[in-house]
Amino acid sequence: MFTKYNKFPVERFVFSLPEEFALEHSNAKDEPYSWGPPQMGNVYTEERIWKTKSGATLTLNIWAPTAPSTGGPMQQVAEWPVRIAGIEASIVETSMFGGIYKKVLVVFAALEQPTARFRLVAEGIELEQLKGILGRIGKRS
Repeated sequence: MFTKYNKFPVERFVFSLPEEFALEHSNAKDEPYSWGPPQMGNVYTEERIWKTKSGATLTLNIWAPTAPSTGGPMQQVAEWPVRIAGIEASIVETSMFGGIYKKVLVVFAALEQPTARFRLVAEGIELEQLKGILGRIGKRS
C-alpha cells in the first residue's frame, strides 16, 4: 500500500504521487501542429513521465489549446467516469494504444480557461490504484 507522497506541480495541477514514482522526464515546449493548415499556429505541450522500479509508468500530456496530432489507433475495452480536481474526465481501458496491442488505462479530460487537453497514460497500474492517484490531484493555486 502506498503511504508517502511527493508533490509535483504541473501546469494548473499539483500531482501528489506515491513516493515509488520517480520523475524520469519533464518537458515543456511550443510546437507546430502536425495536422491541419499552417494557420493553426503552435500548440503548447507539457509532458511528464514517472516510473516505479517495478515498471509502472505514468505519462502525462497537457496540450493547449489541443493535441498537436491525432495520435495512433486505439481500441477501447471499457470506460469509467471520474473527476480530477473537480473536472469531469474519463478513464478508458484499451487493448490497443498508439497502434500497439497493449492494455493501458488512459485518462482524458477537456480543460477550460484556458482551453487545453489532458491525457494521463497508466501502464502497469490497476484501475483502483489509478483512481487513488487521480483522487490526490489538486488544483494549483
